[in-house]
Amino acid sequence: SSYVTSANSSADSITISDAGYVAATGPNGAVGTISGDYKYHQFTASVTGGNGFVVSNAGDATGSNTIEYLIVAGGGSGGANHAGGAGAGGYIHATAESTSVGNHAVTVGAGAASGGDSNNGVQGSNSVFDSQTAIGGGYGSKSDAVAGGSGGSGGGGGRGYAGGSATSGQGNAGGSGVGKDTGGGGGGANAAGGNAGGSSGDLGGAGGAGKLFSNFTAYGTNSSNAETGTRGYFCGGGSGGSRDGEPEVAGGVGGGAAGGYRNSYNSETSGGGGSSETA
Repeated sequence: SSYVTSANSSADSITISDAGYVAATGPNGAVGTISGDYKYHQFTASVTGGNGFVVSNAGDATGSNTIEYLIVAGGGSGGANHAGGAGAGGYIHATAESTSVGNHAVTVGAGAASGGDSNNGVQGSNSVFDSQTAIGGGYGSKSDAVAGGSGGSGGGGGRGYAGGSATSGQGNAGGSGVGKDTGGGGGGANAAGGNAGGSSGDLGGAGGAGKLFSNFTAYGTNSSNAETGTRGYFCGGGSGGSRDGEPEVAGGVGGGAAGGYRNSYNSETSGGGGSSETA
């Protein structure tokens, strides 16, 4: 999904013909999508100059002179072999920010690729809008390596290791692994990753839940982690790997993927960068 790997956003008022309101175009000159009282500009790739967020009128106090934006970084990838799930990409949400006339570059951070068999995962890439940087999600530790990686949200630890730390204000820490071949869950925007174990002692930790952004319900995932219907959830953490033969544990709502088992690794154990949205 284009939403899971990266995101960045910003928005201007729906009423762009009035001199008192913000007027802007989105990626490569796109006019944006109107919904209710907002015009949305979604960025799923990095752009600069006249292809970025281009403001032709910054508005004024008689109408509206602020924008709302949601920046989401790329999620990390999970480790290999009963390993930790990856942390969600960090987020920055601003609800009433002033803007200025001119070209505003947007950097969209990609979700991380797999680290490969017998390795730790990989940290996701940062996303940037103006001077604001959302930090890529932390990697999940391989089964018997080290603690999960730090990031926007922290990655889960492999068996016997702690989860990684989160960036303040952008996410939550990863969960810890335990000694029975199970990994901790990656942290999400709204909750820390779960510790491994479960009722049987053999389950990976749950991915931390992502966060609902009520003005972005056409983007991200719904409450069932699907990209259909009314959505708005971003930055769910990936779940940790379970012991062989045990059921997969669900990833956190907002793009987090389920963990695997021994020799089962992939970048989709990432806490997805939500979407590049605008409001």
